[in-house]
This record gives sequence, structure tokens and C-alpha cells, in this order.
Amino acid sequence: MKQTQGTELTESAIGLDRDGRIDLQLRIEALGNELGRVDGNLGQRTRQAIGVWQGRNGLPPTTYLTREQLAFLVIQTDPMMDAVRAKNAADQARTAPPKKQVVQKTRTLKPVAQQKPRRKQTQVVQRRRDSETVVREDAPPPRDNNDFLTKALIFGTGIAVGGALKN
Repeated sequence: MKQTQGTELTESAIGLDRDGRIDLQLRIEALGNELGRVDGNLGQRTRQAIGVWQGRNGLPPTTYLTREQLAFLVIQTDPMMDAVRAKNAADQARTAPPKKQVVQKTRTLKPVAQQKPRRKQTQVVQRRRDSETVVREDAPPPRDNNDFLTKALIFGTGIAVGGALKN
């Protein structure tokens, strides 16, 4: 293990995914190194901490790990990892922004009063020979045939027409 120096190639051969890199950062931090934010990105602070760990353990401080060095780090830190992971989860929960409550709006429909449909007034356009245009509006028919005025008008017209026909 002490003979093989870590390089970018040896570390990429390990094939750490994001969760593996987070675990590596937590293990380095468990040994007393302050990394700041544990996010799965192996930045400058993480590299420096790996180099410090390598130097303390008699390894060449290349800041890149080999598979054997990672196995040694895992053995060193396994007894304390449950507590470290619990602390990290609590820190993540404390620093996470609060979730917004989603309020779903509901709409209540108002009852619609039943109304008789209105008739549209139509416009009748008549053209006369001398190019005058006359516009008149047709009145809607009477609503109720039992209307007194309507009956009186019809009755009165009938009497007038009937009288004219007699003469």
C-alpha cells in the first residue's frame, strides 16, 4: 500500500459515485479534518484533507487515493461512522430551507338562477328605390298573451276592421 502512489487515474479507477464521494468526505471529516460543506464534490479542501491523512499515515501525500488507501481509510473510520452520518443528517436537515406549504385553492360554484332566455332584437334594413336606407328595429313579441293591453289592442283592431268590412 505504501509503494503505490495515488494519482487521478488510480482514484478514477475506484469508480466512486456521488454517494461514495460523500462517504469519503464524511470519513475524512470524522478524522478531525474540517471540509466545510459535504456535497460529493472533491474540491480543494477535500484534496488537502486527503493529503494530510496520507501524510499522517506514512503514505505519499499525493491527495489522490488508491483502492488500497480507501480500504485502509474505511477500516480506520468504520467504528465512528454511524455517529458521523447521524450528525451529518441532522446538519443537513437544520440547514435545508424550509419547505413551502402548498395551499390548494378550491372554487365553489354559485348557483345560477334560471332565467328565460331573452330574444335578440333584430334590425330590418329596407332599401328604397331612391337609395335611402331605412333601419327599424323589430320589437320582441309580447311576453304574455293574457296581457290586458294586448287583448284590448287585438280586440279593438278586430272591431275596427270588422266595422270597415261591413260598410
